[in-house]
Amino acid sequence: MTESTERLKAALADRYRVERELGQGGMATVYLAQDLKHHRPVAIKVMRPEVTAELAADRFLLEIRTTANLQHPHILPLFDSGTIAVESSDLRLTTQLYYVMPFIEGESLRDRLDRDGPLPVDDAVRLVCEVAGALDYAHQQGILHRDLKPENILISRGHALLADFGIARATGSTGRERLTQTGLAIGTPTYMSPEQATGEAELTPASDVYGLATILYELLTGDPPFTGATFEAILVKRFTQEAPRLRARRADAPMSCDTAVGRALARDPAARFASASEFAAALAPVAVPPGDAARNQHVTSLAVLPFENLSPDAENGYFSDGLTEEVITTLSKVGTLRVISRSTMMQFRDRTRSAGDVARTLGVTHVLEGSVRKAGDRLRISASLLAAGSDASLWAERFDGLLADVFDIQDRVAAAVVSALEIVLTPEELRKLAEHPLENAEAYDHYLRARQALNDFSMSGTERAFGYLNEALALAPDNVVLLRGLGIACYAAANTGERPDRQELLARALDYAEAIERLQPSSPYSAEIRGLVALLQGNQEESLRQLGRAFELLPADVDVAVWYSLIVAYAGHFAVAAAISRAILRVAPDHSLGWGGEFFGLLLAGKHLEAVGRLSRIPATVPATFAVLLTGLAYVAEGDHARALDSLDRAAPLEPDAFKVISCFLAQALRGEPAAARAELVPEVAAGIWMDFQYAEWVAQGFALLGEVDEAARWLEQSVELGCGIHETITRHNAAWRPWLEHPKFVPILASLKQNAERYAQLGVAPRALAMGT
Repeated sequence: MTESTERLKAALADRYRVERELGQGGMATVYLAQDLKHHRPVAIKVMRPEVTAELAADRFLLEIRTTANLQHPHILPLFDSGTIAVESSDLRLTTQLYYVMPFIEGESLRDRLDRDGPLPVDDAVRLVCEVAGALDYAHQQGILHRDLKPENILISRGHALLADFGIARATGSTGRERLTQTGLAIGTPTYMSPEQATGEAELTPASDVYGLATILYELLTGDPPFTGATFEAILVKRFTQEAPRLRARRADAPMSCDTAVGRALARDPAARFASASEFAAALAPVAVPPGDAARNQHVTSLAVLPFENLSPDAENGYFSDGLTEEVITTLSKVGTLRVISRSTMMQFRDRTRSAGDVARTLGVTHVLEGSVRKAGDRLRISASLLAAGSDASLWAERFDGLLADVFDIQDRVAAAVVSALEIVLTPEELRKLAEHPLENAEAYDHYLRARQALNDFSMSGTERAFGYLNEALALAPDNVVLLRGLGIACYAAANTGERPDRQELLARALDYAEAIERLQPSSPYSAEIRGLVALLQGNQEESLRQLGRAFELLPADVDVAVWYSLIVAYAGHFAVAAAISRAILRVAPDHSLGWGGEFFGLLLAGKHLEAVGRLSRIPATVPATFAVLLTGLAYVAEGDHARALDSLDRAAPLEPDAFKVISCFLAQALRGEPAAARAELVPEVAAGIWMDFQYAEWVAQGFALLGEVDEAARWLEQSVELGCGIHETITRHNAAWRPWLEHPKFVPILASLKQNAERYAQLGVAPRALAMGT
């Protein structure tokens, strides 16, 4: 062991057992050590003394603490950081900065490039898209990486882990001039964006996009786009030459990949993709199976941008948003037209990007944009249809009228779009487009306000929605659309778990379903409400039946498809759930739960690592606590307790919710601390967890890990009584349950679980869903 290793070993002896040096870089030395408290291998990176001398330690550690809060399946977490006093060979005490990360069994992208040369196109694109997901998540927290390079991307079990996040920011925070005095570059010249290389103070996510594109270029060709013997030589090429086209060096690279990389390497940051997620979306066609790609080439697709609110009163935004949603809903009834969902389109409400950029990001052939001016009961609505490839206007028109004319205007917009796209409608589509479930214009105005309030996903928003819907119902009694809205609002309020009148709310929801059935016996809206209520009441069989009917009859309703994909996954139809999920994401790529069917289909089928990889592409709107918990559960099921703990521990600093409670409970269970685990299950939250079959099974896993047989059996039995039917998952695909499968306490519970599973299998799935999964 070297003298420096011995000194480090002595300095950290109370927390880590330093074993050996792993390697050295320009700024730090990395050591393998054992974390004495958590009994896990770690990598300790110690900054070189001359680097430490250049840094402001407090500022460095502050930046490290900021980046340590990043929690994403494709970001290598930071466990610890600090300073150590080390006695040098001349007996002087010097301070060195260090930080601690997991030790990963695997290799870096640099190792793989050096060993194998250029990667297969699909492997390279998949890994880069995983890194893009990590970057996009961090960028939304206001953190850039600033030092992207193959050495900082690790490959673990086939998936990418981005390391040293924000370290360049930490080292750069003391000022570029002082660092360059000792010859240390902030970042790596080959992969730096032009603006970072020239020392611009304010960098944007586009800077990291440039670095990631440079890495992809090297993964596919074996060399970065610009090379040189010195930093200055690389910089001169970067500012005097265009990057060589990817296909000139890699002939089998798809054209879409060539185009995306070329744009991401643009010298001007404004000409690049504005976010890493946009870059990943542009690369996505490379990963689409050939059959799907061929099919999609012939599908006309449309993105309806949120109509701009030009009204004197800004509060009329609810009306422009509602009109956007109505146009999307109407055009979604055309079978040969793929229309991007409302949930995805509303992210562009306050857009600064052109319609062409939006079209390229979403991969659509056409864009509809417009504006609304509402003053009293007078309306002015303008709309135009653009071809994505050329930004050419195919149709544009302005409509003036009164609030009472809004339905006629919607009809005329839809008809004009269909005509401009040269779509021939079937008689059934003509009938559906002519339907107006709510004819009273004033009631319609209240309905739009209610829908906006429900989309707040808050208790106050739900209460406002009740008020608006009841006012609308007074103007348009016995209207099934309004009754559906009230039923969904009751479900939403009950689903928060924060209402003491939960059972009363569910009973009211069923009353609205019955009222719909009296008015329209064949309406799918009553099935939707009954399916959601059954889900909360633990009647999975009824939920599967009712949501299946709604799924069949409401093919354009994304939310119904999402709920059905989840219940289908838990009924054991894993491939079907994944297929529904993929169909959802084609029209709603940013739906907060659109990915759920695919994720749970993988997790419950025992494909735990694939499930973790799927989490890399979830939207930023998903609560961090949920992502942390799901990652931890996947690793628990895999039997990888070290990684499970790494993930679950990230929940500790996050905002409290049920997901955080379960995460912290499972973390203590993995540590073998029963008292600490029980303390995490605070009664007010545990009561809600007890009433959810999925949450109850997760808690049961924790008690199984602790070896507390009675409690594990009690929670699992509750889950089964609430309808849990994942018999194959528990008996074949979950390491936490493996030691207990033949225990007398669990044998009868598992028998009941199997009966649930058999009933769900006999029910099958909706025909439309079955066709998707075959």
